[in-house]
Amino acid sequence: MGISINSAVNSGQCGRVSLNGPINKVTGIFSALCTVDIGGAIAYMSQVVTFINLIVVHCQDFLDVSALCGASISGIITAAAALAPYGAAVHAACAEGDVLKNPKKQELINGLYTAFPRRLEEVKKVQEMKDAMANLKDLRQKLESKIGFNASVPTMYSEANMEQMIQLMKDGIAGDAETSMRGSATKDVCDE
Repeated sequence: MGISINSAVNSGQCGRVSLNGPINKVTGIFSALCTVDIGGAIAYMSQVVTFINLIVVHCQDFLDVSALCGASISGIITAAAALAPYGAAVHAACAEGDVLKNPKKQELINGLYTAFPRRLEEVKKVQEMKDAMANLKDLRQKLESKIGFNASVPTMYSEANMEQMIQLMKDGIAGDAETSMRGSATKDVCDE
């Protein structure tokens, strides 16, 4: 148990730098090695309880069924607690163990990982554009349903209606002075 705790503290595999580094983010190797140390300490602690129960049986030279039952239960707990470090050790040794032995693979992972955030930002921007276009289509469809016409069909309007709409738009863009002057001029013409 002491060796596992010492290894977790002094190996550098459970440190912030190792766990947040690109090699761990890609392979999970340092997380697995840290799990071996910490999970091993927990399993060994449970194993101490098992051995204490067995000491009671052996040192008294008397069959103590309660101590044997306690040893059996704590043995089951020890086995269950040992699954995590054993599984992590298999992952570290078999699945990703060659990464720590091969500096070229480490360089490749570091290079790819530093390029990945830039690619991720580009993908996010493209996705944001697609989302904005989808929102724009939804807004246009809602507006078309409220107004009662389909703006995406160009043959629906005649040229006369388009000219009238352009004129209305020009009138709306013109300042208040022009509108008021046109209005008064139209009023004078109508009065004559």
